[in-house]
Amino acid sequence: MTATVPVREPAELRAGNTWVWRREDLSDYPASTWTLKYRLKNGESHIEITATADRDAYAVSVAAASTAAYQAGNYRWVGFVESGSERHEIGAGWVTVKPSYNDDKALDDRTFAQVALEAVEAVLRGNPTYAQRSLQIAGRALERFKPAELRIERQRLKGEVYREQLAERMRNGETVTTHLGVRC
Repeated sequence: MTATVPVREPAELRAGNTWVWRREDLSDYPASTWTLKYRLKNGESHIEITATADRDAYAVSVAAASTAAYQAGNYRWVGFVESGSERHEIGAGWVTVKPSYNDDKALDDRTFAQVALEAVEAVLRGNPTYAQRSLQIAGRALERFKPAELRIERQRLKGEVYREQLAERMRNGETVTTHLGVRC
């Protein structure tokens, strides 16, 4: 089975994996005479990528050995084509580079909602760690919330975690059905 190669820049990539996508919609800038490049930048680092020509389309492939060194984080990307002294921007956006699973270092890539939900539940059970007690939600430390407020916050966070899990399942190609309750 061959993997489907995206025809646009992905919104999420994982460090340590091979990154691939194509651009077939740049007919004004054929790959036979233009070069497609990307620059990804955030506050700590930057990444440069050059696509290869595949007839008049562009194929992007970055080896796993290269991406393993990339830092996780949210990056602003800009794509541009160059030919001689000409340069034209073809798009820009955001991409999240997720941390690599290829090393032996501990990795916590839970979302804030997942971390906060675990902390709220630990406080409600009465056995939070110091880090869980000092977690800030809406500018307040968890130990400053009243139990009723914590139960409301737990429900809100459960909903947020559920939506994140649904979105992840949809990105993975799973069929997702949700039930909508209607009260008359």
